Amino acid sequence: MNKLHIITNRISTAITQQPSLKKNIIKDFKFLFYRHNRVILFLVKHFPNNSFFRWIIKLNTEICLYYYFKKILPLPHYQTILDEEYNIICKTLDSLKIIIPIDGINDVSGWSIVNADYASWFGMDKRISITSGTCYFAHVFCRCLQPFIIEQQTNSNLWNIIRWRMHRQFRRTTIGLLTNNHAKAFSFFNLIPEDESLLSGIEIFIILHEMGHAYIDSIEELVWPFSKKPSPNIRNKMKNDEEIVADIFAVHVLYHIYLTDKNQMLLLFAPIFFFLIYSWLEEANLIPTPNNHPINSNRCSYLMKEVQYLHPENEYQIYIDLLNKVWIKNKKKICRQVNNIHGNYNKYTDILENVSKRMKNILDSISDKDL
Repeated sequence: MNKLHIITNRISTAITQQPSLKKNIIKDFKFLFYRHNRVILFLVKHFPNNSFFRWIIKLNTEICLYYYFKKILPLPHYQTILDEEYNIICKTLDSLKIIIPIDGINDVSGWSIVNADYASWFGMDKRISITSGTCYFAHVFCRCLQPFIIEQQTNSNLWNIIRWRMHRQFRRTTIGLLTNNHAKAFSFFNLIPEDESLLSGIEIFIILHEMGHAYIDSIEELVWPFSKKPSPNIRNKMKNDEEIVADIFAVHVLYHIYLTDKNQMLLLFAPIFFFLIYSWLEEANLIPTPNNHPINSNRCSYLMKEVQYLHPENEYQIYIDLLNKVWIKNKKKICRQVNNIHGNYNKYTDILENVSKRMKNILDSISDKDL
């Protein structure tokens, strides 16, 4: 079986252009193998010289590889949605007379991976690539946490059973994110709120952040392209950190999108919501501190201040306070379960590292000539 024939061009190109995506896919594959092969992993660990068990491991590696390449990587789950949001952004940028040399956007699959970047494809097109997991986890976090915001907006009370289920789903989603298990995070209820701007706002902000980098790269000297300057408290920080510039650029475009339809009540809250969740995980030592980005709590803070500067009349601090209560209520259970899963997974690190060499060799063999 030639697995390169299974991979679509968009994924092959993304793997070629983005080494970080390759590393994430290898990590994702190891967790997939671990979840489906715990019994044989236990046997190989305790009977390392048994040739039959080693043969089973090799066989199951090939089965999992086929499943991963056939069922998980190739599916363009969110391409249509991303295209629609990209078109909204382009219309807004056109109205603002801002030109950014980006040729499109691609969902590069990777259900359990949260990652976005922009790069040159084939040395010509510059395209933004977003993993399916970025959209997927934004979706499920919104579905399980937005009801608490709706409760505040409507001055109503959730039924106890609904509240219990939302807390439970939040735990499942968070654990799924932290253990590369999108199935664990799957939402079993069909909550479709009337205002979907929280979800679309996260996805649009992520796209705009990458477009901010592309805009910066396209000009020799940064000239702020909006009539309204950044807030005074952020200007000095922007001088030394391109990531902050990209964030503030994204928020200002998001604000102009909001002005076209002010019924999108949570559009500007969306990036704050996104980084609030990651700040919880960071402070609980469940995810590492970013190397190339500001820490998530700082991003949440300065984005909140910039949104307040652009749109002072909002209740976003109230939403932050009530969401913090949801996190505090569930933090211990989430930490305990995640640490247990990682502890058991780490028992088989050497075996899983050996298993993942097959995946690494396949990905390393992919280059532009394979497309």
